Amino acid sequence: MLKNTRFLVVFALLLLVFGNFALGDQERQSKEQEKEWGKERYEEGEQGKNPYVLQEHHFRAKVESPHGRVRVLPKFTEWSNLLRGIENYRLSILEAEPQTFVIPNHWDAEAVVFVVQGQGSLSLVHRERRESFNIRRGDVIRIPSGTTVYLINKDNSQKLIAAKLLQPVFSPGEFETFFGAGGQEPESFYRSFSIEILEAALKAKRERIEAVLGQQRRGPIIKASQEQIRALSQHEQGGIWPFGGESKGLINIFQKGPSHSNQYGQLYEVNQNDYRPLYDVNVAVSFANVTQASKLIGNMEGLFYNSRSTKISLVIRGEGELQITCPHLSSQSEGRRGPGSQQGQGEREGRQGSQQGQEEREGRQGSQEERGERERERGESTGTPHYQRVSARLRPYTAFVVPPGHPYVVVASKRQNLEVLCFEIFSFGNEKVPVAGRRNVIKRLEKEAKELSFGVSSRIVDEVFGNEEDEFLFKGPAGGREQQQQQEQEEGRADA
Repeated sequence: MLKNTRFLVVFALLLLVFGNFALGDQERQSKEQEKEWGKERYEEGEQGKNPYVLQEHHFRAKVESPHGRVRVLPKFTEWSNLLRGIENYRLSILEAEPQTFVIPNHWDAEAVVFVVQGQGSLSLVHRERRESFNIRRGDVIRIPSGTTVYLINKDNSQKLIAAKLLQPVFSPGEFETFFGAGGQEPESFYRSFSIEILEAALKAKRERIEAVLGQQRRGPIIKASQEQIRALSQHEQGGIWPFGGESKGLINIFQKGPSHSNQYGQLYEVNQNDYRPLYDVNVAVSFANVTQASKLIGNMEGLFYNSRSTKISLVIRGEGELQITCPHLSSQSEGRRGPGSQQGQGEREGRQGSQQGQEEREGRQGSQEERGERERERGESTGTPHYQRVSARLRPYTAFVVPPGHPYVVVASKRQNLEVLCFEIFSFGNEKVPVAGRRNVIKRLEKEAKELSFGVSSRIVDEVFGNEEDEFLFKGPAGGREQQQQQEQEEGRADA
């Protein structure tokens, strides 16, 4: 009996020891898998796509019917953690077919609307009044959160398209659309209340309530007759100003005139000094029209950075290229270093094709990725900064973000003008700081500061930075067939 007991004790101890070894091995494997998964996610999430650029196919339909739709980009933090500073902003596009009516609704978000195309009438219903505005291309209007909005596209042939910057007021980056008017499609929020509550609050009979809230099934954007369009265009009350003309409750960015203009394009800007309602949301709006050129590549807009503002931009028309200077990405990101940038030792070893160098490079990459991840979590970098060129091909409804302090440039293609709409958030006290052109920052340095900074004589520095007299809008680069082919190849690789 004693021997059997000793045997059972020894056997149990052995099971415990080997079980712990097995469990420890499983835990180590699990941790290694988690680490590998995190590394893979980092490569796909931060390197396999452009963190600052989203293409048209990334828009999601939020409201849709046969006669129009509202599409919204996902939360910026769903696309890249680098965009966490603008998590509470969303970009949306409304499209309404000719002769249509958008059923009254409201959002739990502040909104700034820019009319991209078409003409129509927009009505805002407040507690004490209704305002109605004739709208057209270039109009900017701020819509406070909770305001009931409806509109008509009174054109016979052209879509009405509007871009909206939304700032949710309840849940960061999340907003909802509420339809009071409607029925079953769109569903009216009145239907969520009990019929007894509605009978008491509306002082109406159940049959009438059910008839009103059960009839509509045509969707949130519906076709309207010409008689209905004409009637809705003749406002009995509201804010049309002057009669049948432009309302004082909005501003047209093109009517204001360009802030910068030359043979290479025009830059239009509206801020809180021009349109007081923008003051409440700390947003400015700009619109760049970069002209095509007779050369192989079109003209350019940019080569400056914003001191405070983050630019949330949308390409309206045309094609081109975007380049942003970014210090946040590792040397393995999609961007490529420009002239004078040092490439990593691992990158050089990879070109040499050495197996030993490959293994060493992978080890360094892992540590660099871990450091980069920690730095991004802290929102800062350590040591001497390195910069990546983040490039992307631009086409209609490409959206891109330019953070403050990041110099950037957009280049129009040779085919047509490039039109870019920008919502500039955190605009109070912002300054556009040029890094090229007549008033660039290098040009304003003292002689000694230039020589100490660049390690060459100030005369040579001036020969580089003191030539261009234009500002913000420049003549684009020119090249031969080889340069054109190289650009097309780079654009293909940079597609997000």
